[in-house]
Amino acid sequence: CLFPSIMVTLHGLDPEKTYTLMVDMESSSDQRYAYTQERGTPALGAELNKKPISFKLLKICTTNGIGNKGMIPLTPMHKYRPRIHLIQNTEELKSKLCSWTYCFPETEFIAVGHYHSKMMKKMKIEYNPYAKGALPHSRRQNNTSQRSDLDNDAYQWQ
Repeated sequence: CLFPSIMVTLHGLDPEKTYTLMVDMESSSDQRYAYTQERGTPALGAELNKKPISFKLLKICTTNGIGNKGMIPLTPMHKYRPRIHLIQNTEELKSKLCSWTYCFPETEFIAVGHYHSKMMKKMKIEYNPYAKGALPHSRRQNNTSQRSDLDNDAYQWQ
């Protein structure tokens, strides 16, 4: 899973229109991989305006994607930047598509397949709630109290 996960807060959407939210990973290559949040969208603007939308179910992997349904495959040692796409759904396919793309430069990251640094590996296990399986059993139960600064489990942009 992408950690920390992405969370966005939307304001000013037309309450009567239906919207879809998507995330893709922009790379320096010409390949694009997209994730559509299955829960929550499409939804009316009135619902999307109410509370932050989290993409904490978004999963990434550093394999070719075969057998990894629902995951965005990334190439190790390549830079990526998540982009949020907001698409206003229309009833007529011929009508002009309304969409917006939001990119946050501070979210750029390098995909890695393995941590070669012991310190980085330790930090990943300590702070990433999705890495609990790598913790010794006795520390799995106590690990949540050590992450008090990360309890939000997502960055939030407003």
